[in-house]
Amino acid sequence: IVSVNGTTPYTISGETTAKVWIEGVQPANYVKRHYEIAPVLSEATTSGKITLYFTDQEFVDYNNRTTTVRKNADVVIKLPVSTDNSTDMATNKASLKIIKIGGVSSNGTGLLNTYTGSTTTIDPIDSDIIWNATANRWEVSFVTVGFSGFFVEASVANPLPVNLVSFTAKPIDNDIILNWETSAEINLSHFEIEHSLNSVSFVNIHSSLAKNIHENLIKYQFLDENVPAGIHYYRLKMVDLNGDFKYSKILAVNISESDDFVGQFYENPSFGNSKINIETTANKNWTIQIVDISGKLIKSENVTFEKGLNVYQLLIENQGVNFVIFNNGKTNYVRKVIVIK
Repeated sequence: IVSVNGTTPYTISGETTAKVWIEGVQPANYVKRHYEIAPVLSEATTSGKITLYFTDQEFVDYNNRTTTVRKNADVVIKLPVSTDNSTDMATNKASLKIIKIGGVSSNGTGLLNTYTGSTTTIDPIDSDIIWNATANRWEVSFVTVGFSGFFVEASVANPLPVNLVSFTAKPIDNDIILNWETSAEINLSHFEIEHSLNSVSFVNIHSSLAKNIHENLIKYQFLDENVPAGIHYYRLKMVDLNGDFKYSKILAVNISESDDFVGQFYENPSFGNSKINIETTANKNWTIQIVDISGKLIKSENVTFEKGLNVYQLLIENQGVNFVIFNNGKTNYVRKVIVIK
């Protein structure tokens, strides 16, 4: 009937009741198969990833209903069906929305107007809308906070005056670097980077003004520094001058657990004498190597750092760009320092 994922980072646990109704007559505004999911514990605030299942015919029946919604005079907004070509499949997946209404059905019919809670529209990631040809069914997955009645419809938001070409996030030691590229910016206000620890509740951690360059590819970058170990989720919010906005897909980045921390050199560039902060969890022997830009080993030494914060001073005589490799017996930390004379 339905799948509910409550593993980390999601919080749903304990007994959960799932109900499904299939209407004999196609409703005017939603797919005839609809759901109610209600965990016993913390129904309104718990989180989870849900997968709902539909037959291809149910989506076909929705598309063939008499009260269609049009994008314009020539284009009807539809749900995807298994016979769509690749272009129509992409367009129609983007139209699929989940309508979530809080609470439980007041009379047990599960009809949309029998729920009295707040209404939220969920836009699933397109790659989480899957036609399973082996099982002969549609599988629609999405993350939710709070459980209730769930209905599927086709709708389309007003397009923003921007084309998001790419959005990436990559870990670099204890930092995460985010890059995005756009084109065709017109009357765009700004971008916001939003961060989450559970892929559900996001907070804004950075804003960048839009450059509003129409013809060229535009590049943006943000560095999220000193990120603690664990899985971190990011999404990009694009806001136009009217306050309308849309989101990118959600990116997940894993920062591995590390025993120790190595900062950046200060006095950089230097005249050969630089300092760096190294914090360790125990007294430990480290190997420190200096190599030049070609990879040639310039110097190697062994140092014992005590538990806690250590300020290490390093003398480098090789002029130009040097790379210093700090190894604690488990991890290599590479830092760059430039020596000028």
